[in-house]
Amino acid sequence: MRGNKTENIKHAVLYKRIILSFILIGFLFSQGLFAGDIDDGLELKPNRLIQNGSWIVTKNNNNILSYNPDKPFIPASIWKLMTALAALEKLGEDYRFKTEFYLDSSNSLYIKGYGDPFLVSEEINLIFKELSDRDIAEINNIYLDTSAFSGPCAPPGISSSLNPYDVTNSALAVNFNTIHFFVDENGKITSADN
Repeated sequence: MRGNKTENIKHAVLYKRIILSFILIGFLFSQGLFAGDIDDGLELKPNRLIQNGSWIVTKNNNNILSYNPDKPFIPASIWKLMTALAALEKLGEDYRFKTEFYLDSSNSLYIKGYGDPFLVSEEINLIFKELSDRDIAEINNIYLDTSAFSGPCAPPGISSSLNPYDVTNSALAVNFNTIHFFVDENGKITSADN
């Protein structure tokens, strides 16, 4: 029985990879990426959609078509697809991120994060509603525990710029590591979250 389950998992992973490949190919064709760019001799005539990028089409581990295959670029958002596939393979389809809450006898709230990517303002409002529903009227201190993501070294690619993509991941990243605020005509800054 166990062998069948392992085979089913392997087939499911292969199926996901095939589906992902079709989605990617469908996207490329829908964007007109190949339209008029490949003649009968399979020679590529670069199209204006890919002036600042590269791609490679392989068959049996051989490159049959390519554009800028050796030019280094910063990875595009398409890497999210591979990250999602790796997460599905590693964590499984039923995995759910969690955030744990503890309240001690002195009304100190301890929040331990495990990397929930959707810990957003709307969810925080629901959390405070749940606390209120449990008759917790006062919180004296809040302690945040991000140790789930602590490690021996910084991830590769981290820099100290103000670019949003340089923000370090955190076990308690709220609102995708962003702050939503308003600045009125007098320069007063207020939170845009209710």
